[in-house]
Amino acid sequence: MVFNSYVFIFYFLPLVIVLYYGVKCLPKAPLLLISSYIFYGWWKPEYMLLMLLSTIIDFFAGLALGKDFSRKAKRWILFISIAMNLGLLSYFKYFSFAISVLNDIVEKFLHLQIPCFPLQVPEIVLPIGISFYTFQSMSYTFDVYRGDIKPTRSFTDFAGYIALFPQLVAGPIVRAGTVLPDMRSKEISSERLALAIHFFTLGLAKKVLLADPLGIACTALHEQETIAFASAWISIYADVFHWYFDFSGYSDMAIGLGHLFGFSFPLNFNSPLKASSMTELVVKWHITLISWFRDYVYIPLGGNRKGDYITYRNLFVIMFLSGVWHGAGWTYIIWALMMSLALVFERAVGISRTKDEKKNWLTTQIGERFVFLRVFLTLSYYALCVSCFTSPNVSHFIVILKAMIGMSNVPLLPQFKDCFFLSAFIFGGIIVFACKNTWELALNLKPAAFYIALFLLCVGAILLNKETPFMYFRF
Repeated sequence: MVFNSYVFIFYFLPLVIVLYYGVKCLPKAPLLLISSYIFYGWWKPEYMLLMLLSTIIDFFAGLALGKDFSRKAKRWILFISIAMNLGLLSYFKYFSFAISVLNDIVEKFLHLQIPCFPLQVPEIVLPIGISFYTFQSMSYTFDVYRGDIKPTRSFTDFAGYIALFPQLVAGPIVRAGTVLPDMRSKEISSERLALAIHFFTLGLAKKVLLADPLGIACTALHEQETIAFASAWISIYADVFHWYFDFSGYSDMAIGLGHLFGFSFPLNFNSPLKASSMTELVVKWHITLISWFRDYVYIPLGGNRKGDYITYRNLFVIMFLSGVWHGAGWTYIIWALMMSLALVFERAVGISRTKDEKKNWLTTQIGERFVFLRVFLTLSYYALCVSCFTSPNVSHFIVILKAMIGMSNVPLLPQFKDCFFLSAFIFGGIIVFACKNTWELALNLKPAAFYIALFLLCVGAILLNKETPFMYFRF
């Protein structure tokens, strides 16, 4: 089930709201737990068992870590929990890719004739949201191990936290310390209700009015074997706008639903496309994921406290992990390499250093005087990274690169001439660079008529067009 579907907006969500607010005797945690499992099982009911298994692993790991065991014993408990979680994630996400890579190594590089090769590559259906709820579940175990939170003794509360449908399949990745305390109270203020309407409506508008028209053209381009010069250049910026509005739209809707049920989910996007450096963009795009890697990987490895070379290594590590977190494929690995090189370069020349750290001539003379140029170059480089990320394979990304330097002679794709695409592309650019983001707009809410009109416009778009899932559902 997806947020922008007719079933969710007109059946599932109203029913849950009626039960939540209308039936006072229903406890919050069990109601949200059952609702969340129905929401998740709507796609493939059998994968509810997988999420339940992950939940059971970390619930009992948390209880064990809360007991008076030795430090060594707790490390073993943590290790077993991590191994089981990553084992499940790796099988569904990376096993098929690993088999195909092994086949290529044996046959194409080593040229070995082994009877059992090539191995059959299994077709494994990736459970929606497995990367998100696995990381969310693991963060709970990490926090209990470090003593940041105490383990909960309520399985219902913990299972509800893991399966919480407003942010289950595509984030934001929330921490137990901010969600579990709110699993009991059903109170909601008029201010929180207004925020719920604000975030949900604007997020829905981002998805159906901007992301979907952009996505149609971008999908068409990624299906082409030859690409026009103009199509290639338009596509890289359309791709990044598409991903931004799709993913930030989902995050806004999730935050709005969180407010509706009494939760305060964290900011996940903070105008990242206005960033004047790749470092700034990274920390403003998918904030909850980069925060997860910062807290549980980057800082434990030493962060930026042990000299430049260790810092460079740590940047490569977290970007590589971010790449493979998104999926198994060479395009994700190349994306991670491109991102890492940009972060290391900016660190080396002083662009990303804080005010207390030494800056060089490049930073003071060029970086601070030509902010517009820096924003444009940052956007262009990131758009190229996103183009690699969204390409079906490396060969297709190379086709795009060749087209960008004029190595093609084909006409512009008709999808890029479509009025809906052009409107979404132009208005999307204006919204990104000239308007406040949804969090800034929340400080001064619009009249109710604005949200009603925008919601009805979105509903019309949903009814007229084919239902399109959010892009991050694939992760």
